[in-house]
Amino acid sequence: MKCNKSVQLFTYRPDNKNEDWSRQYCQQLGRLQTKVGMKVSERPNAYGFRHTLIDELKQMKIDKNIAAQIVGHKLKNHLWAIW
Repeated sequence: MKCNKSVQLFTYRPDNKNEDWSRQYCQQLGRLQTKVGMKVSERPNAYGFRHTLIDELKQMKIDKNIAAQIVGHKLKNHLWAIW
């Protein structure tokens, strides 16, 4: 797979001194999960979703560089072995 231009899936922007964009995503995910009836103590969190995606990409034998771009990681070889 070759891509000429990166496509950003989410439009969240950093919103605090730590330049953390994930807070908005996590809040929106939580509201959506509540809306569809998922109980707080029984639903997956954003971290879990991300690692499920990583596991799926690895099982599909997606190139680790592409997988790292999809999940927003700077690739470190030791991480791929952990995933």
